[in-house]
Amino acid sequence: MSLEINTLSNLNIYLNGVMHRADHHGDNVNKIVLILAGAVIWKAKDSIEVRTYNNETANMLWLTVNGSRYAFVYNHNTGNIEMRNRTLKGELLAWFNNETSADKVKDIFSRL
Repeated sequence: MSLEINTLSNLNIYLNGVMHRADHHGDNVNKIVLILAGAVIWKAKDSIEVRTYNNETANMLWLTVNGSRYAFVYNHNTGNIEMRNRTLKGELLAWFNNETSADKVKDIFSRL
């Protein structure tokens, strides 16, 4: 199930949850999350959707840009945030971690 993020308050709740989980289980992505959040806000024209699990937000976000849908999900096996085409199992388009530069994130998102 997904939750539409269409207010600053909802976005704040979602990002606080992501940051809390990243600090405890994803220290490989706890910094890049903030850069990706800015990039998502930059490109969002409509609402953003996030996955829910047991009535809580989870580490999966969908962003639609110019009619194309992108899924962002934390991969526990690799320790990276993956950007996939449309769905969790869609084509891997890019991956991000704390070693990913802001320039690389800007380049990837500028092509969306």
